[in-house]
Amino acid sequence: MILTELHNDKQALRTCMLVCRGWLNECRSRIFHTTRVADTFYQPRTALVRLRKKRVQAFSDFLNRSASPGFCSTILVLRLAGTHELAPQTYISVAMLVDILASLPRLRALDLTRLAIERGTSMRYRTRKFALSVLSMHKVHFVDGERGLVDLLCLFSSLGLFDASYVDVPYYMPQPLDDAGISDAIQVNDIRLKGCLRGIRKSDFRPSTVYCLLSLLNDLPRTPRPSSLTLQCGAIKELTSLGTYLTQVG
Repeated sequence: MILTELHNDKQALRTCMLVCRGWLNECRSRIFHTTRVADTFYQPRTALVRLRKKRVQAFSDFLNRSASPGFCSTILVLRLAGTHELAPQTYISVAMLVDILASLPRLRALDLTRLAIERGTSMRYRTRKFALSVLSMHKVHFVDGERGLVDLLCLFSSLGLFDASYVDVPYYMPQPLDDAGISDAIQVNDIRLKGCLRGIRKSDFRPSTVYCLLSLLNDLPRTPRPSSLTLQCGAIKELTSLGTYLTQVG
């Protein structure tokens, strides 16, 4: 009852961790239930943005090298955020995400914000499949184009909610993905997509989030049939992709 009343007071919970071994796990589960690791720290009082270099990379290394199983089992929601928009981007690889997902057995929600995702050189993630209640991506840039986006979706066999907004895929050429390693049994219950990315000049045009992801879902060996679909459409290509998708899922 005491710890339940203190669930919003992390400083008090850190003190309670020192009382006895019986309180340790209870306090730890409340402190790290939702964990945010960011390369940017915003100070509301001074309205300043302070950079913290390679925090995401350091967190991944910590999970692989020295994190205890008790600590890893307490994280249910993980939010990884890169640097501020005006600062150099934070780069992570799909292989790094596999290491993080494999280290957190009870993870239910993963949020990726302001990150640049690379494919990396390791192919071991092809054999790993995970299930999440929520996967959200906001202002994520895929360095390797659609192949990086494919590799990310390769990691999951089922998603309760797939929420993506302003996802930047520099170039997208729809193509058959039968040999891409995506599970043919991938299931997504709720899909929410929004965000149209366009440059100032026509030559800077970027395919929109809705177009890229709907086209990719259409190309999967077995198109996911969600129970709910929420989109923000504003271009002919997006509406065309939506029509193709609805035709496939019935």
